[in-house]
Amino acid sequence: MNERKKQELAEEFMDEVHEIASELDDGVLPLEDLVQEGYLGLMRGIRILEAEKESGEAATGGLSVSETLRREIRAAMEEAVELQKGRLHQDDRLVVQVELLNRSIEKLTEELGTKPNIDEIANDMKISQEMVLKILKLTGDEFSDEELIPPEEEAGGK
Repeated sequence: MNERKKQELAEEFMDEVHEIASELDDGVLPLEDLVQEGYLGLMRGIRILEAEKESGEAATGGLSVSETLRREIRAAMEEAVELQKGRLHQDDRLVVQVELLNRSIEKLTEELGTKPNIDEIANDMKISQEMVLKILKLTGDEFSDEELIPPEEEAGGK
């Protein structure tokens, strides 16, 4: 497939990209992002058609040029939406973890009369110290070395 033919196909399906983006727009991604993903899908579809033509093998599964390009446009947009939904779900989980960490710190500070160390927080939350540190990084809170190391470890593990 020559460059002129690829350019013609891309131009011919630009409106299709916008139509599919409007159809799939559910607010998860901005419409402009969906359109951009659709253009990437369009380019992927053109590469598939080109590879099929060069190899002589049916890479499109017998679909027409239009069907192949529409499938790739839609697939690219749907993949982007699903990826974003996964990110949003992960962000929600992180927000919950930060909130639980803050509650644990507040509770322990009240009980102990001092800011708790990582070990105390980890024990209270029933998670690893590494996970506490990861969550703390998200909050921007900083702990000094003395706060990170439980007192018994400072004294040589006694």
